[in-house]
Amino acid sequence: MPKSVTPRAIPAPANNFRSEAGAALGALHTAVAAAIAAAAPVGTNALALSRMMAIDKTLSWRMTRFVAEGDHFAASAHLPGDAAIRIFARAARERGLAAQEADRLDRAIRALGELRQRHSKSRAEFQAMLADCRADGANDERTAQFRRDAFVANAALGGTCARIRLLCVVHAPTGADDLGRGERIVIHGYLGLKRLRRDVGWPIGHGAVGIGTPVSVPATSGGAPIVAAFSSPSVHHARLVREERGHWIELPNGEVGDAGAVDVVTAERVPPGDGMAAALLRVDVPCEWGIIEVLGMPAAWDRREPRACLESLVCGHPPLGDRAPHGRHLPLPERPERIAFGTGATPAINEMPRHAELVQHVAPWLRSAAGPATGWRLRVRHPPAPSGLSMAPDADAC
Repeated sequence: MPKSVTPRAIPAPANNFRSEAGAALGALHTAVAAAIAAAAPVGTNALALSRMMAIDKTLSWRMTRFVAEGDHFAASAHLPGDAAIRIFARAARERGLAAQEADRLDRAIRALGELRQRHSKSRAEFQAMLADCRADGANDERTAQFRRDAFVANAALGGTCARIRLLCVVHAPTGADDLGRGERIVIHGYLGLKRLRRDVGWPIGHGAVGIGTPVSVPATSGGAPIVAAFSSPSVHHARLVREERGHWIELPNGEVGDAGAVDVVTAERVPPGDGMAAALLRVDVPCEWGIIEVLGMPAAWDRREPRACLESLVCGHPPLGDRAPHGRHLPLPERPERIAFGTGATPAINEMPRHAELVQHVAPWLRSAAGPATGWRLRVRHPPAPSGLSMAPDADAC
């Protein structure tokens, strides 16, 4: 009988890029600091340095900020392009920088350029990789800037955007039920939804509606679960289209820009049945804010702060909560906040003035009990689109 062989564990690859980049940035930081010290007295500001070295004041400001920053990876955000760095090096040499120090500066510039060529195809890619290496991780201004840039680009290319994309799940209290199998109201909202181009359609909510009983449907809505009191009059005539792959709402055409912006709010009552392992908001249009709320929490949600993450479409699969190996669940710097109702008034969302009124409007449709008392809220500015924002009580579910 052949011997059984225990498979050998494959070690995780070392983070060579971080160590190499840290060394290269450190060497450049030291060399630039020496060049500035040789060119000007200690305490010289960027404007005075630009005059002393006869360089552009923006270049002077970038190089002084690079030296002043304690974290080399954070400092890299201030570095100018290769040509500008070489202009600085040439000016330092002309200013009288010692040959040994000038050679060290040239070597540091060359080493950083070679590192970038090995690991990326562009300066933008390289800056994104360096931002991820920062000591404060994803919770930094660079990440916020990436998100803002992506929002603007995706809105322009896709032709649609929204001010708020909302998911609010209102649970009926279920006592000892730990998995949230009781009935619930599921609210979806597209607030400030607008088109930026005339050649794009208005299908929204693919796969996100048609799962329960509509809470409030206008007679002319064509079956779409529109909450008329909180939706723009022009969308009261929206049509619910049912397909084998899911359901979506077809909005009537309108003006582009703010003149044609609409609010679309849907609400459905989901009867008792399967539990809710995670609250997943499909970010299917670029939006300024993505907001998830779970109100009237089951016990599993009430015990500890839920985990928030981003479900990426990097592998081409929809963010439907699938836990297969192809899933890409990325951490978020934002954390859920606990909210309590106290006097019965829902804590306000600054970006959505009528939010409390909306929750109070739909809560009475829960047949088994009164409205919620506590909950969790996750607010994310400029979430990537398309993607999924997820909030779950179980770390393995997110």
